[in-house]
Order: sequence, then structure tokens, then C-alpha cells
Amino acid sequence: MNHLHIPNSSISPIVGHHSSLKIFQKQIAWTNIYKGHCWKNIIKNKISNQSKLLIKLEKDENISKLIKDVQVFDISNREGHAAKVYWHAMFGVSFSRDQKAIKQPFINNILNYGYAILRSLVIRSIYKKGLDPRISFFHKSFTNYFALASDIMEPFRPLVDEVVFSQREEKIFSIDIREELINILDKKVWINGKKYFVEKAIDMVLDDLIKENGWQWVELWD
Repeated sequence: MNHLHIPNSSISPIVGHHSSLKIFQKQIAWTNIYKGHCWKNIIKNKISNQSKLLIKLEKDENISKLIKDVQVFDISNREGHAAKVYWHAMFGVSFSRDQKAIKQPFINNILNYGYAILRSLVIRSIYKKGLDPRISFFHKSFTNYFALASDIMEPFRPLVDEVVFSQREEKIFSIDIREELINILDKKVWINGKKYFVEKAIDMVLDDLIKENGWQWVELWD
């Protein structure tokens, strides 16, 4: 863990799923059309969950209206437009998601910490399912070995945001806050009207992607 309280290492198994080669071959055969439509639905799902959180917090900005305009690969950047409105509603107009945590470092640091916990859970599921974490739908970077995890976690991020919102007035990154972020993993979400623990939901999402059924819609709140 670094000076910003952000986990900066992970341990990954060398041997994963029993049929990982077969799954890897399917994964590298994903077409741009398939990837583009998956990313489109990931972003639509993310904006939907962001909108539901704002409604839950009585800060509705009607960002759900952007969902219908999301295109393949989100080429019109509806995600970015929704994010700007979303973060301003959550933490004020002066707030921005600064990865170096220069602006409003306390909130950004807690967000980063929570996202790292969520991302680690997604990474574990990716290996469990025999997928290669480097082969993604959208995120691409020579420094991001887990690009697929960065894709999959997007619609789940508001789970972290809700916790951070509840702690926005705090000044110390306490053990209690860390425990609350870790407890996100024990939450249940909805798929097709049924409740599942977050890890199970991630597994189900990955199963559908492997079968090339596309993105499985996940509701974070009823």
C-alpha cells in the first residue's frame, strides 16, 4: 500500500481455469463489433446505476436521459458527459476525479482505495473463469495489465461512490472507513430480478461474455 493508502500490488495465480486455453482462443476471437456493443451496454449500465444512486441520495440530475444516446464504443463520450454531472452532484461543482489526488485528495483517495478493492475482486473472477486480463473491450494501456477488469468493474463503481459519499465530511482515512469499503464485497445486487452477492454477479457477467451473449445488465439497487 502506498502513501495515498492505495493498494499497489497483487498476487495472481500462474494456473487458472481448467479450460483456459479454449477460453483464451474464444477471447482473442472477439470481434470489434462484439467488443463495441459490449462496451456500449457496459456504459449504459454504468450511467443507469449512477442515476439510481443520485435518485437514492435525492440529488437526481436526470443523467439517465443520456443512456439512449450511447453508441457503439461510446464514440460520443456519453460516459464523460454523465460523469461530469454526476460528480458535481455528488461532491460539488469544484470536484473532479483527479487520479493524482491533487484536488480534494481525501475524497479521491477513498474512491481510489475502494475501486482498488472492487478491481481486485474482478481480477480474481477473471482468473477463475480462465480469461486473460489483458484482452479487454475498451481499456488499453501498456501499463494496465488488468484492462479487462477495468472494463468489467465500471457498472459496479457506484457501490464505492455511495460509501464515499457517506464519509465525505470526514478528515481521517480511518479503519472504519476501510472496513466499510471492504464490506461492499458482501453486498447483493440484482440480475434479471434476482439478488446475488457482488462476486457471484461478476462471475455471471463473465460467463455471459465468454458465451458471447453480451453484457449482462446489473442493477445495484432495486
